[in-house]
Amino acid sequence: MPGEEEVRRKAYNEARREENKAYQKAYYETHRETRRKENKAYYEAHREERKARQKVYREAHREEIKTYWVLRTYNVSLQDAEMLVALRDGEGAWCDICRTTAGPFEIDHDHETGKIRGILCKNCNLILRRKLSIQIAQAIIEYLSRDRA
Repeated sequence: MPGEEEVRRKAYNEARREENKAYQKAYYETHRETRRKENKAYYEAHREERKARQKVYREAHREEIKTYWVLRTYNVSLQDAEMLVALRDGEGAWCDICRTTAGPFEIDHDHETGKIRGILCKNCNLILRRKLSIQIAQAIIEYLSRDRA
């Protein structure tokens, strides 16, 4: 249970919240360049520490980071993002074009509409990135079929 002093301090801070926000904004505006220089100097001085902390965090939260990336990139629900990550990275994953089970796999989507089309291996996805038309794809198939005949 909070003590009397803590309750009084919270009430004081709550009553002056807007006043404090205005003061902080004005202070930042007048000291913007100084603060930027200080922040940059701090960042430079602690770069290796920050990198080490980020590495530890990323390793500990790898799956959440993958899911969040898919969620933001493809604008899907959390449930759909989790399903896509499981399809892409899970056991038994395969490419929707060449049916290989040798990953790594990527989520293929239409860049104009944003609609997700499927899970592809890197090779097939690279081919699709060239934005082949159906006519060109059919010509390639005919070309490759002549070689086998």
